[in-house]
Amino acid sequence: MGGSLKIENLYLNYEENRALKGISLNVQENEIVSIIGIVGSGKSSILNAVAGITPIHKGKILYNDEDLEKIDATERKKMGISIVADGRKMFAEQTVKENLVLAGYMHRNHAFVMEKINEYLEIFPSLKDKIEKPAGSLNSLDEKFLSFARALMSLPSMLLIDMPSSGIDDENCAKIFEKIVELNKREISILLTETRVRDALQIANRAYVLHSGSIVLTGTGSEVLNNEKVKKAYLGE
Repeated sequence: MGGSLKIENLYLNYEENRALKGISLNVQENEIVSIIGIVGSGKSSILNAVAGITPIHKGKILYNDEDLEKIDATERKKMGISIVADGRKMFAEQTVKENLVLAGYMHRNHAFVMEKINEYLEIFPSLKDKIEKPAGSLNSLDEKFLSFARALMSLPSMLLIDMPSSGIDDENCAKIFEKIVELNKREISILLTETRVRDALQIANRAYVLHSGSIVLTGTGSEVLNNEKVKKAYLGE
């Protein structure tokens, strides 16, 4: 069963700048929730706060009704929260297989780790014939798939996916969002951020629009997609 998340009145500062201003949102079990907004609106800050990467200044984050205030990033991962960060977050000189083995370090059971690697290669079959190649040699799409597979190695009940379309050409973006839907069907809750608004909203159960660190609109994915202000500001309609 996918995890549930509740964020209440969240404030987060970077140096003297307030990145998040009283954010409240939730993700129910097995939902896909998209956070959309322009670059610099605070989307990644929300995911980093949930994952325990960035400390918050005020507010609460509850995962499966448990307060995460005193729980560090490593323990949050063990609880089922895993992040797919934007950018290259892998060991480029290590093989694809080595990257996945390292991502499964917490299990301390090589046979189990290999079982999960084989399972995830079925989800991302294009990695199969590249399993012994350096991760740094992958194309942008397979690199993204590897980042997804690495995040899955901790057996998450919730994936935080930051800008999944970043660095991916238009032709391959659909494949990324198809994989997100597929992962969600495996009972993994999804909270994702995106500037590719239409794609993010089309797969979302619910969505939030973030502007300058504040939520300015929320609704179902369809409601937000068809909102006239969203059409004008983000879709050029």
